[in-house]
Amino acid sequence: MTWAELFFDLVFVFAVTEVSTLLAHDRSGAGLLRAVIVFVPCYWLWVGTSIQVNQRDISRPSLRLAVFAVALAGIFMALAIPRAYTGLGLLFALAYWAGRIVLGAGQLRDAARSGVLPVTPFTLSIAVTGPLLVIGALLPPGPREAVWAVAAALDLASPTLLRSRLKLMHFDAAHQFGRQQRLNRDVFEVQRRAGLARQDEELARHVPQPTGRLRAARTRRRTRRPR
Repeated sequence: MTWAELFFDLVFVFAVTEVSTLLAHDRSGAGLLRAVIVFVPCYWLWVGTSIQVNQRDISRPSLRLAVFAVALAGIFMALAIPRAYTGLGLLFALAYWAGRIVLGAGQLRDAARSGVLPVTPFTLSIAVTGPLLVIGALLPPGPREAVWAVAAALDLASPTLLRSRLKLMHFDAAHQFGRQQRLNRDVFEVQRRAGLARQDEELARHVPQPTGRLRAARTRRRTRRPR
């Protein structure tokens, strides 16, 4: 795995951390649904990037620049997640759409030469799910979640719907599996530490604080010098 891939994986881990923070503020069923809806575009951006890197030579400067461009889009998505359903929904949607356009740029160039746009998960996200996220971001809460849920479902269903076209795709399965394993470990470790930090905060809120008189007595004991 190259350092460009590692950097992109760190961006995805940051996005997952923001999703878990969003879920921590609303642990109801509706909160879980909203967290899943914003998680799917982040994960789908990572999947698309990992497949591109798997199929092409990452040492090429053009591909590295594309990976960094998608990582930048992922950073904007992660920053927008805590307020994706309030004031930063449009930033979240535009960042995802831009990232998918970068990933599908090669297919768009081929379509411009041939005049035919192939139907793949990349072009589907460029032509359908990306615009759906932008449209949903312009809607009020409620309809926004519904439109975004449709977009997420289409992205996840695209490999099944287009499986006949994906049979011709060749990639290194061992590399992909190893990268997924490393990513899972990184996400688990970050979530474990974040959970411990939240437990410490909860404990600190419930432990009674010393009174002013007790704090003063402790201060005098610390500052008192032995004779």
